[in-house]
Amino acid sequence: MISPELLMTRIGTLLSVTESPSVTDAYGNQVEIEVETSVHYELQQLRRDETGAPDAWQVGAWRLYLPASTNVAGIDRFVDDHGAEYEFDGPPESVWDPFARCASHIEATVRSVS
Repeated sequence: MISPELLMTRIGTLLSVTESPSVTDAYGNQVEIEVETSVHYELQQLRRDETGAPDAWQVGAWRLYLPASTNVAGIDRFVDDHGAEYEFDGPPESVWDPFARCASHIEATVRSVS
């Protein structure tokens, strides 16, 4: 059986967003910080649409596949190997492999708006 990670031949950047425990803004709120991590991935288009909204003419939905060991959350962002940035649309999901009895990979829906 082939591992899904063997099909993830591209390298992108995961922008993880966390709150700084030691840095606050002028109002005492914790400041968000971004941590960049290189990650292997596969990206496949799900849908493409055009809207009449002046701030979002073209919207693309994509399926993002990441290695099972990737630490990712729905608040994070992703940048592919061509520099295109994507937002997560809902929470990423760990996919269980019943034959291997372990997580095989992570799937997420991401979107790009231009």
